[in-house]
Amino acid sequence: RWNLDGVGPAFKAFDNDDSANNCSATFRNTGWWFDARYRCGSANLNGIRYSCDNIPNDSTSSTYLFWDGSPLGQAWLYLRPTLYPNYDLS
Repeated sequence: RWNLDGVGPAFKAFDNDDSANNCSATFRNTGWWFDARYRCGSANLNGIRYSCDNIPNDSTSSTYLFWDGSPLGQAWLYLRPTLYPNYDLS
């Protein structure tokens, strides 16, 4: 049950897709919840944090999130049900 103060239940899940691929390992420790069939790892919110002077110059560096020319230092992912109070669907 969701509280009106915005604090919801704890979230916990496990990799249970039917894929033998380890998407997390392939994309340098990105979220395991991405499915390899759908370009997993393209967000890489919790992958390796590179500083500007050591970003690898290979195809994987294009999958990291940048802001104003620098890789993001942190990110948050918020999940809420569609019917959460005052949820903006636009």
